[in-house]
Amino acid sequence: MPVPYQSLVDRALFYYYHITIMLPIKLQKLKVYSYLPLVLCIAIGCTPYSPLFIKKSLDFETIAQQQTTSAIAPDSSFIIFAYNNTTNPKDSDLFIAYQQADKTWGIPKRLAISFEKTDDISPAISRDGKRLYFSSNRINGYGGYDLWVARLDSTGKAYATRNLGAKINTNKDEKFPFVSSKGKLYFASNGHLGKGKLDLLEATRKHGKIKVRNLGDTFNSKTNDFGLVYLTDTSGYYYTDRKESLDTIHFVNKTPKFRYFLTIKVLAEDSTGQTDIPLPNSTVEIYEGSMVNKKFLQRFTTNAQGLVKDIPVKPQKEYVIKAGNHVNKIKYFTNEEEYSMFGKEADPNESQQGQTISDIRLETSIYLKSVLINTLVMEFIIYYDFDKWDIRPDAAKELDKRVLTFLKNNPNVIVEFGSHTDARGSNSYNFKLSQKRAESAVSYLISKGIKANRIKANGYGKTDLKIKQAPIEATLQVNRRTTIKIIGFIKR
Repeated sequence: MPVPYQSLVDRALFYYYHITIMLPIKLQKLKVYSYLPLVLCIAIGCTPYSPLFIKKSLDFETIAQQQTTSAIAPDSSFIIFAYNNTTNPKDSDLFIAYQQADKTWGIPKRLAISFEKTDDISPAISRDGKRLYFSSNRINGYGGYDLWVARLDSTGKAYATRNLGAKINTNKDEKFPFVSSKGKLYFASNGHLGKGKLDLLEATRKHGKIKVRNLGDTFNSKTNDFGLVYLTDTSGYYYTDRKESLDTIHFVNKTPKFRYFLTIKVLAEDSTGQTDIPLPNSTVEIYEGSMVNKKFLQRFTTNAQGLVKDIPVKPQKEYVIKAGNHVNKIKYFTNEEEYSMFGKEADPNESQQGQTISDIRLETSIYLKSVLINTLVMEFIIYYDFDKWDIRPDAAKELDKRVLTFLKNNPNVIVEFGSHTDARGSNSYNFKLSQKRAESAVSYLISKGIKANRIKANGYGKTDLKIKQAPIEATLQVNRRTTIKIIGFIKR
């Protein structure tokens, strides 16, 4: 026979306070009273509850068999709960009951978004009271139980129901949604990649994109883990049956009390590519942000070991590290993902122990793979007037853009500035001309602040032609080129 309406509400409230709020109690063979101590209710912001609810004692095994998941509006004006009043175990509907002036609850009414012969369970209301999340096996889903969302008006009327989509839902079951104060959706699923049965997951939305992640070993086991609820921004409860009985686990997310320092190594490779060569006196720039939108923070110079040590960095930030023409993008996240692309990983278990402040030193390396001894760094064309070696304005612009920038960014390298001619003319003539042109370019760079001991001028004449037979001007021009080659490093 049908259960009285008031008993339905009491049962929903019982579930709200003992399941959704999740007191740390064993859920087997217990007889408990369906109210909380007044002090605890005040502490967690309970809504007022009816006299019947306070006085009535309920056998938990009975409630567990007919449990009614529920959610209370942020302003406590109504409660929405799932209840099955039929013989079909998968035919629950969502009901709403309004709190009356005398703090009792009115007669529940089925929400218009609930249909017959579908199982609508696990309601959860967003913190702003504008959305109702629930799990349902209704048609037009992805299979099993899916998570759905409906809009709520100020009176609790639900409308505009939609499926949360393939990023959230799978062909198996997604249940027990909960929305945190930060707008993150937590739910349980046995369809996403996980430990085994029901796993706890978190879904976030950023720039219109949904990202779902498993909460990992800290929360999940090979058995069922579900029903996560945050009581505050940093703590809450969830269910597990890992001990062959249904238990609640209390968790606390504490922001790691760490200070983070980054050490950057700037290295080159020898001509075989096997040995790491530290690059002292290299300029390193660090930016905050993405590759496209970055903010310059500071410029450093590497020490004799090619290091910049102990640069303070912040968690939850993305940095761009630049050395020479090479750029590294690095990230460090805490609390969210607990991993680092710096090469050192923070232990998520340690981060929850409330330890005193400690220092974490992170490390990244930048390999300037183009900075190799006796390896060509760049090759380009500098135009000279016929039979001349003076630096023309267009040649000066090219030297500033390509060579001067490279030498300033790598102040410890020693380079050879090589000048090549085409095949016309005698060998002796081309040697002299190319040497004068190389020396002219070197003199120009020295006038721009590059030390003379860092640049060597060499004229190669026509001894290293790229095109042996160059009958037309276009191919002749290919042979008339300038090269920059690293030939050593300044030792400090």
